[in-house]
Amino acid sequence: MKIQVLPKYEDKNGWWEILDSPANVTRLTENRDVNTAIIGGGIAGVSAAQRLAELDPSLDVAVLEAMRIGQGPSGKNSGFMLDLHTHGETVEWEELNRSIRIWESGLNRMREWVRNGQIECHWSEWGRIYGAAGADGEENIAKLVRTLDHLGRSYTYRSAEQLRHDLGTDFYHMGLFLRGNALCNPSALMRGLKNALPVNVTVFEESPVNRIEKRKGGFTVATATGQIRAERVVLATGTLLRHFGIARRRYFVISTYASMSEPLPEEQLRKFGLRDEFAILGASANGATIRLTRDGRLLFRNAFTHDPKGTVAVRNVAWARQTHVDAIKSRWPYLALMGLPYSWGGSVAITRNQGAVFGEFGDGLYAVLPSDIGPMTKGASFGTLLAEFMEGVDSPLLSDVLAAPIAKTLPPRPFLDLGIRQFLRKQARAGDGEY
Repeated sequence: MKIQVLPKYEDKNGWWEILDSPANVTRLTENRDVNTAIIGGGIAGVSAAQRLAELDPSLDVAVLEAMRIGQGPSGKNSGFMLDLHTHGETVEWEELNRSIRIWESGLNRMREWVRNGQIECHWSEWGRIYGAAGADGEENIAKLVRTLDHLGRSYTYRSAEQLRHDLGTDFYHMGLFLRGNALCNPSALMRGLKNALPVNVTVFEESPVNRIEKRKGGFTVATATGQIRAERVVLATGTLLRHFGIARRRYFVISTYASMSEPLPEEQLRKFGLRDEFAILGASANGATIRLTRDGRLLFRNAFTHDPKGTVAVRNVAWARQTHVDAIKSRWPYLALMGLPYSWGGSVAITRNQGAVFGEFGDGLYAVLPSDIGPMTKGASFGTLLAEFMEGVDSPLLSDVLAAPIAKTLPPRPFLDLGIRQFLRKQARAGDGEY
């Protein structure tokens, strides 16, 4: 198996850029024998490594990451660690309840890691507001309320006046406030999780895998400068999984884009009514994700593209940044001259049926793909559960995952591409004015 598409850190992820310089990198520069090699240092790969080492301290586990841990998609998201999220009308209650158990398990795992490892990542339990700026947003809030009522979840309505007071803008007509999720700097979280891994886990960064060979008794995993011989291999490569021969035509890739400001001066925050941190999700699928961070930075995320290769098209970042500038002006005109020094894109895998890509795909070859909604909390849960699956540890939650439907096969290209573009255009039209 020769790997042709490798991830690169090419844009300016604000979460990563505002951190102190990381410790010196450890690259794979030798030949080494281990029990388990994990390819991919995102949330699923790191979670799998942590749980494997915890279950059996005698295991020798190696994690190979093409970039630095925290630079990839797990460090590029908006920092919402979701326990529940949905757009539209919920009809598959069994599927939603199963997803909630998976999200909540992953969130609780991350809370435990942050607390026990004293990880500095601006972890916050503030919650989230679903904001509606027009008819589509209001309709989706009504649907969300019906879902929350069915689940017995609490929420609080926010009027336009309350939102104006809390957010310093009259852009939103109404909102819904929920607790249960967490907020953080995801790059700092990932870096902290790496540093808190048990001693029997070795992490090799800036070590992209370009070849995997099946051999007697295991596998050879090769980079440009070294090799690892492993009895078992875990593919936790995110949207690049199909380039490793797994889940081809089972998912497509959507990239979304974010921009971040420098910290706004305290006097400016007070002057314009921006008080404590806040976190907004669009009630409409086309709405924007916005955060005012604890250190006074404004983060704005929206704009979607379909990226068949599984990596962000860097050429789209400048276009997305301009849409962020325009959208910020529509909410906070007085911030029109605010600089946005950081803009970047991140990718997520989307399946046709919110199906699972999880388990053993060959003798000793395992794979996991956190896809669809809540990939961070889902990834923490899936990575943990895959380790338990590998070690023969059963649980009701593992049974949930194994009982989930397999990701459905997608139509071939170019029909798939045409369908996705049509869907994104329809979504944009329905949510016109929400962005």
